[in-house]
Amino acid sequence: MLKNYLKIAIRNILKNKTHSIVNISGLAIGMACCILILLFVQDELSYDSYHSNADQIYRLAAALESSGEERHLAVLSAPCAEAFRSSFPEILKAARFFGEDRVLVQFEEKKFFEERFAFADPTVFEVFSYPLIRGNPKTALEAPYSVVLTEAIAQKYFGSGDPIGKRIVLDNKHTYNITAVMQDVPRNSHFRFNFLASFETLASIHGKRFLTHPGYFSFYTYLLLQDNADIAALGQKFPEAAKKVFGAQIASRRRFYLQPLKSIHLHSHLDYEIEANSSTSYIYVFSAIAFFILLIAAFNFMNLSTARSAGRAKEVGVRKVLGAFRLQLVKQFLGESFILSLISLFLAIILVVLFQNSFNSLTGKELAFGDLGNSAIFLGLVGIVLIVGIFAGLYPALLLSAFQPVRILKGKLGAGKKSSSFRRFLVVTQFSISIVLITSTIVIQNQLNYMRSRDLGFSREQVVVLPMLDQNTRKAYKAIKADLMQYPSIISVTASSSVPGKPVTNISYRAEGTKEDETWKMDTFFIDYDFLETLDIDLATGRDFSREFSTDETSAFILNETAVRQIGWDNPLNKQIVWPRDLRRRDAIVKEGQVIGVVKDFNVTSLHENIGPVLLQIRPGSFRYLSVRISPGNINETLAFMNEKWGEFSPIFPFEYSFLDEDFDKLYKADKKVGQLVGIFSSLAIFVACLGLFGLISFSAEQRTKEIGIRKVLGASVSGIVLLLSKEFTKWVLAANIIAWPVAYFVMNGWLQNFAYRTRIGVEYFVLSALLAFVIALITVSYQSIKAAVANPVDSIKYE
Repeated sequence: MLKNYLKIAIRNILKNKTHSIVNISGLAIGMACCILILLFVQDELSYDSYHSNADQIYRLAAALESSGEERHLAVLSAPCAEAFRSSFPEILKAARFFGEDRVLVQFEEKKFFEERFAFADPTVFEVFSYPLIRGNPKTALEAPYSVVLTEAIAQKYFGSGDPIGKRIVLDNKHTYNITAVMQDVPRNSHFRFNFLASFETLASIHGKRFLTHPGYFSFYTYLLLQDNADIAALGQKFPEAAKKVFGAQIASRRRFYLQPLKSIHLHSHLDYEIEANSSTSYIYVFSAIAFFILLIAAFNFMNLSTARSAGRAKEVGVRKVLGAFRLQLVKQFLGESFILSLISLFLAIILVVLFQNSFNSLTGKELAFGDLGNSAIFLGLVGIVLIVGIFAGLYPALLLSAFQPVRILKGKLGAGKKSSSFRRFLVVTQFSISIVLITSTIVIQNQLNYMRSRDLGFSREQVVVLPMLDQNTRKAYKAIKADLMQYPSIISVTASSSVPGKPVTNISYRAEGTKEDETWKMDTFFIDYDFLETLDIDLATGRDFSREFSTDETSAFILNETAVRQIGWDNPLNKQIVWPRDLRRRDAIVKEGQVIGVVKDFNVTSLHENIGPVLLQIRPGSFRYLSVRISPGNINETLAFMNEKWGEFSPIFPFEYSFLDEDFDKLYKADKKVGQLVGIFSSLAIFVACLGLFGLISFSAEQRTKEIGIRKVLGASVSGIVLLLSKEFTKWVLAANIIAWPVAYFVMNGWLQNFAYRTRIGVEYFVLSALLAFVIALITVSYQSIKAAVANPVDSIKYE
């Protein structure tokens, strides 16, 4: 019986080639999308799960109350770890991390810039699962200036040799002793590092105060809890430990809480994250799109199967007369559906292999076809085949098996209004989904264009940013600036602790006229003169820093409009600002002075976030970047001159630069990926939908072959016949637009809420998506319509 069913299925596939190609192609594309998304989702959900104690590891985070709002931080001050660990028996171990942005690592003649250099407590190997290849995990990070390398870094610097006991030099001044080599940190980790140095080294580099002061929020703190610890009950006791670190008054405005390690990658978006985390929204969006593409392909199968039901009616009638039961017929037709699904799956796997590298480059992943060996992925593939086979094949199977043999054999089988209406519903649904995706692509691209073109409050074009990585360049920045200004293509030069688009120090200040215990957290730029001129930031009131005023460097501040508005000042000029050294003591002050000016608001971070309060002050010892505005012409010559001058002041550190506009654009890297992927999937969705439309118009033209021939004999024109065959499908696309527009608006309006500054969703977006859908559908329909219309009427009338 099974052999017979298989023969019939293969014969039908070969007999109806167009029908089979459309179905198999659509299902293969849909399945390939599902497989790629399944790999993506599986990878996203696996982050940090490789640690043996992953379910017991939590990150300690803080919510700081300032200006009536809570600010959530992923970093804490160094004393928090021991204070919390010693206060609660539920906490077994604590491990802290501190990361350096960029360091120059040197071993003999080898010299490289490295970005994943971190400091950690010796307990890191007890809390986390980082297997050592060489060395002792208990002593590897005990001594100051000891460092553990990953396997890849050890290979990079030492080849196949043993690095234990060798020494590397950081930034041409700190020498570290290599004590161990560990396995590379897996890519599915929310933080990765290549070097892990002793935490105690920080006391030598930055001073002991850096590790004892409660106000330096710079450390990532992870806790290993007892198995089955009551997290809610533990969190309620945290204020006790906070009082030990900050005192009762300040602790009352700070709330500490735990984040499960495995949830950080998808659910944590705090300030000062180690790396930019992903989001569950990406999983939902991509999964939904893949599902919809597969749904469109399944609809194609249902559409074409029901449309061609009359062609198999006699087969059903004869089988029923010979004693076949309806259940047997249902099994036969479902079997054919499963065979098509299996063929499609085979082609889908080929597509995945061919396009996995392109998909990886878009998503930034390292997914491989070998990951399909994972049991969850394998079960997912089996599920796809079963779902597609049953969903796509069940309705046609039930419809075909329900035919009455008497009516069939008498030739009284009608076209069936119900099946015709159902086909219309499927086509409208297909194009509704496609139009939603097209509209989404248009809105996403317009938002990206809006972010690129919006006035950010400063001029980011033609600004070269030079990181000052060593003390020599920081101390000599005035001489470097003077030399650079001699070149005619250099317009202005300034120095600062940060630039827009890069992390900014957030500091608490006291402000005149506010409550004694009230502080105002502001993003703080330590800047040189000419900062506003170089970045073209406009003043709203007051004046810029000037060398003519000797007090500007010691007791002057500039705020932005948001800071003034939040503090509540009507006239901010000459108002007092105090930068306290210790929030617990009013007599401990780093700096105090007057507001001399207010700048117009400018974006410090991406347009995802609102502009926050910003304070500018002159502080030469904190400069980390040199910003150089250059003329548009002769850029290569200007950079060559800058390289030459840089080498005179920093012969050890190589010349390195970036453009401010490019740095800022990197903030939207994830959004660009989403836009690209949605655009690609939208194109695939409309392509699969058009495959189905092509199959239906082919079937319609075939059914009306004799009618078309007679119409031509009676004088019908080619355009008239094309219109006749096309107008019904045009109505379906129009209906699809009416359904798709409100859905697309709802979906994209929700997506745009992720941006503090966003484009509007205009009517033109919907009109454009409608036109694209009409044009694509018309091209699809017209080809087969014209082919039928220009056929010889003699052959058409002879048909059948």
